[in-house]
Amino acid sequence: MKLFTRTGQQVVARALLTIPLLMAGQRIWAAPAGLVEDLVRGAAGVGKDVPLRDVEAVLEDLSRSRAGREVIDAELRKSGTLLKEGDEAVNAASRSAEATRIIKQAAKGLDPGMIRELENLNEATRESALVLARGGHDVAAVLPDLAIRGQFLKEGGAETVAAIGLHGPEAARAALRLDEAIKSGSLVVREGQRAVKLADFGAAMLRTGEGGWRFWQTYVVPHWKLWLAGGALAAYLADPEYFQTKAGDLTERGFQKLIELLGVLSARAIQGAGEGAKKAAEDTGKAAIDSFFTGWNSVTRILGLLILLFVVSLLFRRIRYFVLLPFYWLQSSPAQTKANHDDGQAKP
Repeated sequence: MKLFTRTGQQVVARALLTIPLLMAGQRIWAAPAGLVEDLVRGAAGVGKDVPLRDVEAVLEDLSRSRAGREVIDAELRKSGTLLKEGDEAVNAASRSAEATRIIKQAAKGLDPGMIRELENLNEATRESALVLARGGHDVAAVLPDLAIRGQFLKEGGAETVAAIGLHGPEAARAALRLDEAIKSGSLVVREGQRAVKLADFGAAMLRTGEGGWRFWQTYVVPHWKLWLAGGALAAYLADPEYFQTKAGDLTERGFQKLIELLGVLSARAIQGAGEGAKKAAEDTGKAAIDSFFTGWNSVTRILGLLILLFVVSLLFRRIRYFVLLPFYWLQSSPAQTKANHDDGQAKP
């Protein structure tokens, strides 16, 4: 008795052939995730028993956003290595070498076999691994205590490590400050709001990128206690895009939410932090210009500037020749001047 028709047998055969391929695909993706976990632990200087959540998802997010590529380009510019416009082969080689260098620097004493595995990863995954490795290194630099560092990685997860890798040691200090506020109970969570976890910081900074980090530094840090006490920080971490634009400015609806949570005076104080930063930059430039060109000392400053430009211009030979030409006549004797004049007339 046949259990399957011919068509049914073909379907079963195809399914049996597909299962090993799917399992192979899972191993291919699991290998980078496991490799990067070990890389982050090595960079952070913690044991292999410290769990690190969501590495696979963060690797995928970083690969899509190409944040690792921006980190590498920034490092290349910082080191003075200029990328050649239009020469993709040279640029790819430069980025690959720089990625390997940063990973080695972040995780000193890395096993050579692990380095070879990293070099064999595709470009996007390797660059994402770089961000996580650098984050682990910065966590170790900011948190010297091994037990606290291990707990920090466990609670923050790969999102927080990646955010620190993107924004540097200051982001690690910001995350630590939030962690302390959560554990001390000073971060207020209002009724209807969900509890705040350390991983929320990493998720918010990773999702909003440079704009989120700018918002945090401009609006949150100067008024830290206001954000903690009224439930505003819990609301922001739950939905950062509600409060900020992509560039990191406070939105109008975010401002209205701050009024609802904190009151008008506190909301205006927070709003003024952003406006104050912009105005301070404008006022500084204007004040510098006004103070230079006005007042009793302005003539002295302008003359000093002209003398400085004159001295700098003498470094160029052609300018120096024409500037000093009148003095050549003063340095020569009348006899030499007459001889030079006669020689000039004698020439045909």
